[in-house]
Amino acid sequence: MREMLNNKYKQGEVLCTALLNANISRAQISKPDSKLSGFTLIELMVAIAIAGILAAFAVPIYFDRVEQSRLTEGLGMLTVVAAKMEKDYLDNSDYGTNGTCSVAAPASDNFTFTCSTNNNDQEFTWTASYGADYAYTIDQNTDKVTTKFDGTTSPSSGADCWLIGQGQCY
Repeated sequence: MREMLNNKYKQGEVLCTALLNANISRAQISKPDSKLSGFTLIELMVAIAIAGILAAFAVPIYFDRVEQSRLTEGLGMLTVVAAKMEKDYLDNSDYGTNGTCSVAAPASDNFTFTCSTNNNDQEFTWTASYGADYAYTIDQNTDKVTTKFDGTTSPSSGADCWLIGQGQCY
């Protein structure tokens, strides 16, 4: 019997030493089925749901901002071209020859630029188109008109305004 108690004592001593070396608290020893770390399935599902809700709001806003920056780039080019046309008019007293504008269309990855002159080359209209959904014009009076916005023809943009967002002018 004494030998059996000695063996049990040695086993307990080994267990205590192992637990002390593993730095496990007494509360964890008393609950052998307790978990040391990790997330429950509910916690993971809640985290994924929150991330999904945030993405549902953030992703469309991000793509709208990217599109607005592309529109702004093209409208800036349209403004520069109109200024070059005015400079050319001061030098030559006309905006082009036989209906063709005197300034070449700028190169753009996103926009297509076209120009025409009227009234014996004394008036011009530049048009910038972004895909099939957006079109903007500027003329010799620097009148800015949005002729197509987000697929809608002749949107109400107000006077001298290029729409780049709902209620936002450039």
